[in-house]
Amino acid sequence: MRNTISILCFMAIILVGCTDKNINEYKQEDLIVTQIKIENANKDLSEFINKVEKENGTYLYTKVNDQDTYLFLNNSNVIYGDNVTYYTDIKIEGRENTIYIYFNEEITSDYSGIIPNQLLYKIEKKKTYDYVKMFKNGEESYFSSVIIADNK
Repeated sequence: MRNTISILCFMAIILVGCTDKNINEYKQEDLIVTQIKIENANKDLSEFINKVEKENGTYLYTKVNDQDTYLFLNNSNVIYGDNVTYYTDIKIEGRENTIYIYFNEEITSDYSGIIPNQLLYKIEKKKTYDYVKMFKNGEESYFSSVIIADNK
């Protein structure tokens, strides 16, 4: 009996340690972040993505007076045979009056699997933030473009 309990405890620890830590939605008090499929983007957002996806980079998109902001991470433009850059450890959080965006860029030459090199996140703000800061591989970085579109 004692061995059975020990084995069950060990299995529980293994299962907890192996859970997928890539969360598609997470909430803070004043911020909700959701990863969305690009094919599910609304018309205006799809038009924006179609305009910028030819260039690798990091993009912010929002509309005037809209509480939602979108983060588009794009490294899908690859010449066959070159290394592929993809994203890991994406984290978006709000503190005080600033939204912080963290991610790592990794490089691989393996084309065989699904490579997360084009990602879209919806950032729902429940309050006003004055700043957005982005950190790539632990270093503060910049956006390729920030678009604030008119409401139609």
